Amino acid sequence: MKLQDFKKKYAKSFKREGDIKLSAMWSEPSLISLEDEKELPEGLHAKAKLIGVSPYGYRTLQGGVLLIEGMEKLQSVPDGTKADDSCFIVNCRNVRDLPSSINPFRQYEIENCPALENLPAISFDAAYMNIIHCDSFKALGSGTQFKGNLLIKDCPSFSQISHGVEIEGNFTVSSCDDLQKIPDGLKAKSLHIAQCSNLTSLPIDLGKNVADYVIIEYCPKLEEMPSAGDWTLLNLEGCTGLKRLPTDIKVRNTSAGRVDLTGCTSLKEIKSNISAPLITFEGCTNLVEISGKISTEELIAKDCKKLEILPDGLTVGSLLLNGCSSLVTLPGGMNIAGKLDLRGSSVRELPRDLNVGWIMDLRTQDGIKIPQEVLDRHEGRIVFPPSYEVLPTLGASEPVPH
Repeated sequence: MKLQDFKKKYAKSFKREGDIKLSAMWSEPSLISLEDEKELPEGLHAKAKLIGVSPYGYRTLQGGVLLIEGMEKLQSVPDGTKADDSCFIVNCRNVRDLPSSINPFRQYEIENCPALENLPAISFDAAYMNIIHCDSFKALGSGTQFKGNLLIKDCPSFSQISHGVEIEGNFTVSSCDDLQKIPDGLKAKSLHIAQCSNLTSLPIDLGKNVADYVIIEYCPKLEEMPSAGDWTLLNLEGCTGLKRLPTDIKVRNTSAGRVDLTGCTSLKEIKSNISAPLITFEGCTNLVEISGKISTEELIAKDCKKLEILPDGLTVGSLLLNGCSSLVTLPGGMNIAGKLDLRGSSVRELPRDLNVGWIMDLRTQDGIKIPQEVLDRHEGRIVFPPSYEVLPTLGASEPVPH
């Protein structure tokens, strides 16, 4: 069908402001027959009009949105199809190919298109590109580039990221079970991989090629974090197979800055030197020893039930050790500027040189031995257990029970 005939047949789809909305799912009776259309005409172009430019150079456009929705029999979109502002291809179950001519500047979304296998290998201009619930989508081809953010979600066959792929924005991959490897050389502003159950490998140059932050969460087969960069965040929560970390991890001192290893149940020893505003090892149930240098405003190690050893001279803002039931002794030279929480630990005697700046929570440590020097330094700043024993100053008389 020629473009003019198509426009005449579906006149209500062509909007005055420049949008084209081809939706077989609308209740508009004149559009219902779109569901039976097998082809689109050549020359479709959702044109945008420039209506303003801000002092900072941001453009304001009117129109330019192309929607293709619910066309069950459509198998391809013709070359030359264009959308200036945004393009949405939704619930087109038999579309296998998309033309390189579709390259909007604001948003490009492809959703519930189970026959689509790949994208054209071009430089995509869209600020936001989303590929969601596309069951056959397999790969990002060599040389494909994205000037904005890229989201690939619930695409179970997605398994390959070819060499030379670059994402200038944030790259997010979620619930893609066939993905096993993120290749060396991948460049992105940030990387967020979530619930990819078979992911086993990250690029060795990750620290160099990802600029802002890295989140790898709930990827149970990942065993190693190979490198770290100058990031605002490193989150490895729920990576239950993780065993190895890079030697040095340093996160920028921002309000969101943290290193999160919550629930990394295969970690047995942390040798890394880690610096971040917040560090959490909560729920690392097989962690026995922290031996690296730790620098943080708050270290959370709650419910690390096998933790036995902390580094000598540990100096942090706050230290939360509640639920660390195997922790019997604290190292010498500890300096805690804020709070020390020992509830649920097995610590039964405090070191004489312990310094805590704000509060020490000992309420469950019944019978703990507290040196007189510690009591003198922390008057009014200890939450005591029901009973405790005071150890006299070295060289003084016998202990005094309380």
